[in-house]
Amino acid sequence: MSTGAAIGIDLGTSFSCVGVFDHGRVEIVANDQGHRTTPSCVAFTDKERLFGGAAMNQMAMNPTNTVFDVKRLIGRTFDDEAVQDGMKHWPYKVANSKGRPKIEVEYCGQTKRLLAEQISSMVLVKMKEIAEAYLGEKVTDAVITVPAYFNVKQRQATIDAGKIAGLHVLRLINEPTAAAIAYGLERRDKRQCNVLVFDWGGGTFNVSILSIANGTFEVKAVSGDTHLGVYEMFIFGGESKPVMPDPEVGGHRQAGEAHMSNGLSVVKAEMDDPNYARIPCIVYTVSLMED
Repeated sequence: MSTGAAIGIDLGTSFSCVGVFDHGRVEIVANDQGHRTTPSCVAFTDKERLFGGAAMNQMAMNPTNTVFDVKRLIGRTFDDEAVQDGMKHWPYKVANSKGRPKIEVEYCGQTKRLLAEQISSMVLVKMKEIAEAYLGEKVTDAVITVPAYFNVKQRQATIDAGKIAGLHVLRLINEPTAAAIAYGLERRDKRQCNVLVFDWGGGTFNVSILSIANGTFEVKAVSGDTHLGVYEMFIFGGESKPVMPDPEVGGHRQAGEAHMSNGLSVVKAEMDDPNYARIPCIVYTVSLMED
């Protein structure tokens, strides 16, 4: 039975992060690049696997072997509407394996077919390593966040991903509920209150209504939308201008969308100017303006 520190992992659609409870407060641990969030992205090359920012940075040159958005696949069947819709936009191949979606990539000269749980486990391993570097000790116990809308199969698949990553998943917690708990921990006023929590991520939107009283959290209602994240907002709200397709990718629209997703992720995490951002894409350029 583990007696070491337990960590909290926010396993996001676009970004993930890991936190530890230290000296009465939660510390979100920075990765080796100094960032507190890490892209939920894994890339496969002829020589190695790349994670996080390193994977995102080479996406334009290696789109079919760069896997992202895997959270939209986990715990779903191949025929699921969300999977079929995603396949129209993902540059990597998703194959039908006895009714389950498997991601097909070329790795070290071989074709590999991987479940979403396996890809997610690689992201979890990265989060685990970030926490271990900070704590200076091995970590086995973790609490992992999931969207409020996740069903039983999706939740079990997330637990399975944790097991593959060598983690003992103590509990899964709804993402907006986790935010409400963090808010409640710092409240000095112990009177009962109702809290509406919005969790707006890169790929999804979740909301919870909770009642907080004397350190007790009661979830009244939860809901979410799988396609109401920052990426979708920019796609439908931004201004798009077609340009000449890149001859090296043959006008591959999916590769262009993947590269744009990469750019949007950077905007979400690091936008210096809150009023303007310009994102170069393989197939087209998107200009974003705020009123």
